[in-house]
Amino acid sequence: PTEVRAIGAGLVGATLYASLYLAVAAQQFTRYAHPAGMDLTMAGIVPRDAIRILVRALWPVLLTTNATLLAFYAATGFCLGWLAARFWAAVAGVQGRALPRGLAPALVVASLLGVALLAFATVVVRGGSRPSSRAGPRPARSRRPCGR
Repeated sequence: PTEVRAIGAGLVGATLYASLYLAVAAQQFTRYAHPAGMDLTMAGIVPRDAIRILVRALWPVLLTTNATLLAFYAATGFCLGWLAARFWAAVAGVQGRALPRGLAPALVVASLLGVALLAFATVVVRGGSRPSSRAGPRPARSRRPCGR
């Protein structure tokens, strides 16, 4: 029964993480890729046909990349869900009892969401710490050789 629950938790993890990836990928496309192409077209810099040619040429790369990332997130979610189920079963086993049926899935989902939250927080912190081009001009560098 523990192994069956762990596999079920792995499937929940795969579904959750794949869904999170799809949501972020869709948001990134609508925020960056589509508006950039529309801006170039509306500004008259690039004709519509050029955008179509570019999208047609890049489509296999985009599809392969997204399929690879989706598979990675699903596999990672499965492994983390499976590990979370085994972990909580072991914690309950140390105490000499089994987890109630309703509590085990809740603990697994809470664990998976906690890991996802930490991952998103890491991305936000790293993304926010980059120097911005809007920060103003950079200070002039000295032309003197080092050590003088």
